[in-house]
Amino acid sequence: MKFIIIEKLDIPDENKNDALAIRMPIIDVIAKKPDFLPLSVPKEYLDELSNFHGDPFIWFAGQILNYLMRFNNDFQSIVTKKMESLNIKSPCVG
Repeated sequence: MKFIIIEKLDIPDENKNDALAIRMPIIDVIAKKPDFLPLSVPKEYLDELSNFHGDPFIWFAGQILNYLMRFNNDFQSIVTKKMESLNIKSPCVG
């Protein structure tokens, strides 16, 4: 098993697409952290996001989190097979 450890944000070469796992430190571990980090959204998306969401940062952060937490193909296959065996047709809560 191959692990890529990222200790600082300024090491882009170590973040390979074929990594099985990466370590992403919490914001408090960043070496050159400024005194204040405002909640931000890329400028090119801000106007349009503001039109349909009251808090654009929350929506944007949710999209990033959704991407980071997505299933890989093997696990998605396992989940799909289990849902089919349980005859789940719609979202199941609880």
